[in-house]
Amino acid sequence: MSASHIPNLNTLRRGAGRGRFRGRGGPGAAGENASGAGPAQDRVVQGTDNDASVSRLSAVSLGYLEDPFAQALTGPGMETRRMPIINRGTYVRTTAIDHLVHHFLSSPSATQKKQIISLGAGSDTRVFRLLSSRPRPDIIYHELDFAVNTTSKIKFIRASPLLQRSLGPDVTISPAGDALHSPEYHLHPVDLRTLAAAAAASTPNTNKDILPFVDTTLPTLLISECCLIYLTPTEASGVIRYFTEVLFPAAATTTTTTTPPDRPTVRPPSA
Repeated sequence: MSASHIPNLNTLRRGAGRGRFRGRGGPGAAGENASGAGPAQDRVVQGTDNDASVSRLSAVSLGYLEDPFAQALTGPGMETRRMPIINRGTYVRTTAIDHLVHHFLSSPSATQKKQIISLGAGSDTRVFRLLSSRPRPDIIYHELDFAVNTTSKIKFIRASPLLQRSLGPDVTISPAGDALHSPEYHLHPVDLRTLAAAAAASTPNTNKDILPFVDTTLPTLLISECCLIYLTPTEASGVIRYFTEVLFPAAATTTTTTTPPDRPTVRPPSA
């Protein structure tokens, strides 16, 4: 990946002297906000998903990862062979999060069904890999991202029988083509900045208005993969508060602890 395709996070966050960049989001991202972040900067962040999908496809094509859905969620003609350090980073990040998801799903809980909420998911393939695995996990999977990114993902789904088979026949797409709902998978066009604002305002009916179909009674894993870095610290904290205080207040939740397996003993080679 050439240097011109790697966003300068410091530049994005500081907005060229006009305040800090406001980060990932969705339909509410249009227009200038109080920090000076505008549509142009939002588009830069939205474009990082293209880099992620190309890097994932590169890692798959070179044997770092096994992912039958990577090609279906990458635009035609975008195949690029990344440098080894990028491929290794993609492998480590993907494998580490897959490992944590597996342990969350396999850990004991009061209910068999569990829920995963992925922030800034973009073209991520994890939900399709989970729903096509055997045995099929009993999950509800939510993805949140900019409306432009969710719209793009839905177009890929509509064009791919492979992706459609993993979701099953009971799928509903919004008239605008930016939201998708099925019994196990929900794709939300949501600006994460609106979640931070909702947490600050303690808006009633927040779950129903912003994130429909989230089940607040289920054990839930919240994933933020290279996402909150694009928000200011105040906004990132607000997003976390939205989930921990608005949707899942401590008094109403049961904590599920995921314990990693014992680390293998690493022995140096014999002299």
